[in-house]
Amino acid sequence: MRRWCDEEEAVKELKWGLWKVKLWVRGITKKSVEELEKALEEKFRVFQSKTVTEGAERTEGLLVLSGESESLGFISFRWECTITGDGSIPVLVLLEKRKEAREVEKIVREKLKPFLIPGRGVKLSFYNPYGSSPEYAVSPEALKEGIDPELFYGIEPEALARAFFSSRESLLILSGKPGTGKSKLIQFLLSEAPKTLKREVEVLVLKGNEALEEAGRDLQTFLYYDVVVLDDLETLTLKRGANEEITNLISTILSATDSFIPKRAKVIISTNRPLKEIDPALLRPGRLFDLLELPEVERGFIEKLAEKRPEFKRATVLFEKIDRVPIAKVVEYIKGERRRNYLKDPSISKRESPSLRSVGF
Repeated sequence: MRRWCDEEEAVKELKWGLWKVKLWVRGITKKSVEELEKALEEKFRVFQSKTVTEGAERTEGLLVLSGESESLGFISFRWECTITGDGSIPVLVLLEKRKEAREVEKIVREKLKPFLIPGRGVKLSFYNPYGSSPEYAVSPEALKEGIDPELFYGIEPEALARAFFSSRESLLILSGKPGTGKSKLIQFLLSEAPKTLKREVEVLVLKGNEALEEAGRDLQTFLYYDVVVLDDLETLTLKRGANEEITNLISTILSATDSFIPKRAKVIISTNRPLKEIDPALLRPGRLFDLLELPEVERGFIEKLAEKRPEFKRATVLFEKIDRVPIAKVVEYIKGERRRNYLKDPSISKRESPSLRSVGF
């Protein structure tokens, strides 16, 4: 007999000691989901969570119980969580740490095998506290497309990625003014992670105060993923006691990167806050891999780069009145020279106005 369940209540049935399996599938159909349900019902009790969209019924989740009605796991089909447009969706399997639950995983993998997306890529999830959070799979090559490793001043990015993802320390902090390449460096590091870890890598990206405050209350948010990126911390002091939300966030990061936890997430923080505003506990040996302060670039760096890449020679004009410039401004200047042939009167563009420079341009 078909049974029904509420997804939120189903997840509450599960205990804290879970392991998570996320499978990416493409082309899965209503019939294949029904076949998975039937295979599970041969050995377990199964409750369904369903929705009706445009008159069509769709399975959102399956709560799996043992014969003694003990919860074993919940299978969630994230139909609305993809932004790739190629029909691929994530299937999230939350399982109790019990022997019977392994059998649930085995059945799920067997039935979904024809639809699994192969490869060692990066699975990105963007936390959205106001609605569904987009998730998509991307190849390392696509992730690093358009990123120039030579522009990371004073850093060998491939060596940094190998060292960080193979180290026992869990926390990397990138500090620097807007435009110094922090976000691009993070993107490059994520593209290199599958090579070092030799598997697909699950990444959670937290951007903005609301996402950070919400996620800061939940340790499991960090432990579910291989890498957690905290971006856009430009206005937040990273010190306990600043306010309740920041205290919760820092405490959660400390727990997620503690050496007592066997599976520690790698955490990358991007900030422009000064060192004195970073909680000392985050900087302790054994937890902190490194704190890298990305500087603005000097004229000499650009001149040396221009010896083998002539297009950068034009950017030396930026150093006529100042000694250092954000690398993003150099890149934008070069691109702008090529792009802005649509302007008959350059004064029409306000991209270089003081108000825009104050927010990072």
